Amino acid sequence: MCNAYSLTHPREALVDLGEALARQGGWRLHADLLPDPLAPRYRVSPRQQAPILRLDRSGRLVWSLGLWGFLVAGGKPGFAPTNARDDRLTSGWPWRQSAETQRCLIPADGFFEPEKPAGAKGTVPWSYYTLGNRQLFLMAGLWNPAEHPSTGAKVASYTVVTTDASEAIRLHDRMPAILDGDAAALDWLRPGEVPIDRLGPWPAARMRGWRVADAARNSRLPDTPTMIQPVEDAAATSSDQLPHD
Repeated sequence: MCNAYSLTHPREALVDLGEALARQGGWRLHADLLPDPLAPRYRVSPRQQAPILRLDRSGRLVWSLGLWGFLVAGGKPGFAPTNARDDRLTSGWPWRQSAETQRCLIPADGFFEPEKPAGAKGTVPWSYYTLGNRQLFLMAGLWNPAEHPSTGAKVASYTVVTTDASEAIRLHDRMPAILDGDAAALDWLRPGEVPIDRLGPWPAARMRGWRVADAARNSRLPDTPTMIQPVEDAAATSSDQLPHD
């Protein structure tokens, strides 16, 4: 599961991306809710706020800050899943309705995964993965209007859709569902039948990754560039190592 990612690109990059999608989709872009300036985030964690791109009821394409952790009416206290499996979107609670009408895009330029299969116990190192030279990409997401559990303010809560891991992912068997190109992003934004064919493992040849320091696992530490810097990899000579800078 993905429980941390980075977004260090400036606000202008997100606005440009939104404007391009709005033109192609025939929508109006609303970006006033996006902070200016937008501080770089080297480790976005659950229960924190970060930008999401979604359609509102009036047909506008809206950039806003969302709260990571999907909140639903009637959910148990503390229930706020950060991930939604792609193979359960159309059948599992609480995804069914949101999967058809409340899809969103989550911008990122990297994500973290533990070096172990999902569900395995124990503390292990984390690796950080990115595309090319840490280019901006869009993860598939679902959102739901809710009240912030601490302040009571209205907020768009969201979750990251996950899919089978790329061959580039070290040991872990899930990864964020990354949308490949504008056409895939537009299909995901438009309400209706879930475009499952747009989800799937990202090609290994188009990914890079490296092990990061243990500090990356601690969301209480300052959000600094050290979170995504590579550390010496004990498996550097193994045949299945990931490419490093």
